[in-house]
Amino acid sequence: MLCEQEVRDEKSRQKVEEAVERWRRLAAGSTAPEIEMKDTQGNSVKLSDFKGDFLYISVLNGSKGLPEKELKALDSLSDSYQNKNVRFIVLLPDHQSNSRLVKKNNKLLTYFYRYNNRQFFSDYLVSTLPRFLFIDAQGC
Repeated sequence: MLCEQEVRDEKSRQKVEEAVERWRRLAAGSTAPEIEMKDTQGNSVKLSDFKGDFLYISVLNGSKGLPEKELKALDSLSDSYQNKNVRFIVLLPDHQSNSRLVKKNNKLLTYFYRYNNRQFFSDYLVSTLPRFLFIDAQGC
């Protein structure tokens, strides 16, 4: 077992091993859990639709407006990778609170809206925002 000597209490050890297993599913080389999103026109899009591209995903909390500082940094970063197979995706919680800001921003950033937050947060172990994810071209 993983932590037999460090954690002697069976119940505690089981919790630790479950947590380690959940993180292991996100380790390099593991297939990324599928994400379903809505694009700015309301069309459903899956993470697997981007297979073949490297993905840099910014998960932002837009309930109080989008963080301009982070978006400017993403703009700059995306400019550096303009002719590469890297997609910059910004995941926002909902369409209504952010549509004005999405229109105001950018060229190479692609905006999507999460509509199954619980599943997404669980699959990607998101406990705080912002959260940044990198997924390779094979979806790992």
